[in-house]
Amino acid sequence: MNQSSSMSTPSGSAIERYMPGGDMHDSGSRVENLFDLATIRGILWRQKFIVAAIVALALLIGLTATLLMTPIYTAQSTVRVNPNSIPIVQGQDLVDPYMASNEIPDYITTLTYVIESRSLAKLVAERLELDTDPDFGGAAVEASRDARLATAAAVLRQGVSAEVEDTARVITISYRSPDPGMAQKVANAYADAFVVYDLTSAADQNVYARDFLEGQIAEVRQKLRDAELQANNYARANRLVGQPMTGEAGSAGSTGTGIAPTLTASNLSGLNERLMSARADRISAEQRWRAIADRPAAILPEVQQNSSVQSLNTRIAELRSRIANLRERYQDDYPELQEALVELRTAQSELNSTQQEIKAGIRNQYETAQMQEQALAQAVENAADSTLDEQDRRVQYNIYDRDAEGLRTQLASLVTRYNDLQSAANARTSDLSVLDYANRPGAPTEPNLLRNLLVSLVLGLGIAALIVILRELLDDRLRTTDEVARKTGLPVLGQTPNTKEGIEHELENPFSPLGEVYSSIRASLDAAMDQKLPLVLQFTSTQPGEGKTTSAIALGEKYASLGRKTLIVDFDLRRPSAVRSMGLKKPKLGLVDVLYGRARIEDALVASGFENLSVLGVVKPPENPVEILSSGLIDEFIAKVRRQWDVVILDSCPVIGIADAPLMSRHADGVLFVIEANRAQAGQTRHAIRRLRDVDANVAGAVLTKYKPLEAGEGYRYAYNYYAYEAADTA
Repeated sequence: MNQSSSMSTPSGSAIERYMPGGDMHDSGSRVENLFDLATIRGILWRQKFIVAAIVALALLIGLTATLLMTPIYTAQSTVRVNPNSIPIVQGQDLVDPYMASNEIPDYITTLTYVIESRSLAKLVAERLELDTDPDFGGAAVEASRDARLATAAAVLRQGVSAEVEDTARVITISYRSPDPGMAQKVANAYADAFVVYDLTSAADQNVYARDFLEGQIAEVRQKLRDAELQANNYARANRLVGQPMTGEAGSAGSTGTGIAPTLTASNLSGLNERLMSARADRISAEQRWRAIADRPAAILPEVQQNSSVQSLNTRIAELRSRIANLRERYQDDYPELQEALVELRTAQSELNSTQQEIKAGIRNQYETAQMQEQALAQAVENAADSTLDEQDRRVQYNIYDRDAEGLRTQLASLVTRYNDLQSAANARTSDLSVLDYANRPGAPTEPNLLRNLLVSLVLGLGIAALIVILRELLDDRLRTTDEVARKTGLPVLGQTPNTKEGIEHELENPFSPLGEVYSSIRASLDAAMDQKLPLVLQFTSTQPGEGKTTSAIALGEKYASLGRKTLIVDFDLRRPSAVRSMGLKKPKLGLVDVLYGRARIEDALVASGFENLSVLGVVKPPENPVEILSSGLIDEFIAKVRRQWDVVILDSCPVIGIADAPLMSRHADGVLFVIEANRAQAGQTRHAIRRLRDVDANVAGAVLTKYKPLEAGEGYRYAYNYYAYEAADTA
């Protein structure tokens, strides 16, 4: 059967995905599931009436509010902005500083805030004398004029707005008013007041700047005077005579060493020069003396070159010549010879004395130079100490002097800036000019019916979405096989459609969607139970009315159609319905009679009209169903029917509230749990399944009944693809 195989594909895939121990498909939290396309489609279908009602109410409110609104007229004037005008006089950049191109959009945006400011609104109210207009709060005569102007400004600010295009330097001033004439007048007044306000603000800024500079100049002058007096007083107290350091070494007025030319410094410089000269003289005298100290005086160049020594040597030579001549003629005792000898000895003695004196004079020169050097060195050391002390004082003086010099420079800069500002203030022009004045509006701009309806629609959809999401988050009903598998942990054997025609008619047609689905469920159930025969199956659900009896009958017929002897036993001892659901005549003997041995099974069976299918119903609900199900009678009965039938289907009670189904599950090979789509709660279903598993019941799987594809988010074509397939096959 092609149709049957196509129906079994979804169920089979569901079993593969959701079998215990398999790969459990996790789609996240309920909030995340709301963003699934199929989920959204299902939500919209389920909540369509709520969404439609809320949206319709919002549109009605929007329409009513629009019709009740007062018509508002809007007048617009435009102002051109030219932030970088050409300077007229030198120094105008102080009044109108140059603005970089990337700063102009921010500047123009700032101007829009100025237009909407309280200050400009008060200026417009004053120019138009709105403090006496009743529409702007002028009726309060007892209030002061400033209070009435403030009230009028507040009313103006509610109606004024300023806009600017991204690439334009034009500001559009709009004013909204119920009176078109007033809208035009106020819009034009705002344009004029804006230009005047800009000039006034600039003038106020100039006055503030001049006052500020005057105060700064006076303050700096006083500081300069105090700094100069402090420097002079310090120099007088520390006797610092001379100019301060002039800069680079070797410049005019400088000693070349960076020391100021004061008296102490000049004295030290002179002593240094004299010390250097004395040291050179001492070195020269010392070298001269050391060169002759160990040599005879007669061979010294200084002695030989001395005129006295030369004169004495000449006389001695003459005396010796004379004595030699006399000795040739006379004896040594000759008086003239004796006199010559005495003169010779006297001359030689005088020569020796002169030579020694010359050598001693050289030594005296060395010693004198040495003493002079020592004296000058001591004088330089004393002068250096005085100079260092003066330098320490000079450092503090220089600090005072630099402070004064800095104040001089600052004062000169302030005076120059003040003069430039004074000359440029009167030459400033406004950056703003009125481009177009507003015309009288001919039609109202508010209320805008289309816009209000769109806003109402958006708000209605938003409120509806919020309510729908809250309802869905609070609603845990099971609608799809995916939700059943994910929230209960059971393998889903299949789902049955919600049919509008009678179930009996659907089951009689083997090609109906309902019949095909139960064929698929039967195949999946055989696979889950490993084709076990004989097979005892129990059908139960969370609550009554979920389709467990219909499912039991349908599967019984499917098993019987395969040639398997099948028995349907109505074990719902409280509300039996299997016989009535199959349209059979109520029997005289039933299950209770068979359990108590008052009748044989064969006598209590009801013919179903299907081959290989028998039904055992309940004539009258017993008073003690729990005692019956807890007794050993059930074991005997199950053992007996296993021997006579291939498949035994037990239609038992729902799980919630009563103990019948858990007690009965101990005798079944497998339990088939029936869940009604869009009705069964996930929490209750999990609780019911947990009760079955607490008694070690083998829950073979679940069947989702009364499935509505549109409410689950499936398309219309999905709901009727079976009929389309049948029609195509028939054709």
